[in-house]
Amino acid sequence: MHANRMDFALPNSAPDILANAAAAIDQRAAARDHAQGERSMARAVHAFNAMYGCALSEVQGWQFMALLKMARSTGGKLHIDDYIDQSAYAALAGEAAEREGLRACIAAIDGDVSRAAA
Repeated sequence: MHANRMDFALPNSAPDILANAAAAIDQRAAARDHAQGERSMARAVHAFNAMYGCALSEVQGWQFMALLKMARSTGGKLHIDDYIDQSAYAALAGEAAEREGLRACIAAIDGDVSRAAA
């Protein structure tokens, strides 16, 4: 009896890819960054903006890296690392977006407090 061709386990399911992305963030942090995880993009974007007179945000930096991995994934043979890194960069972009949103909220509150005190 032959098994249905779709009755096989994928070597890397979506949860596996996400778990590997989380592990990659932690491993890169241990090797290069800080205890809280890979957070090098803010420094890289700051330097890029100073060098080229741009105004990229940290979120845009992570999104750029995800797009780079997407572009790489279209050439040559499959490298699952492209998808693992895309997932990690998307998560880091989401985290940075939340942080930027929180900063904007705090700034708005501070502005309201300053106006009320005046």
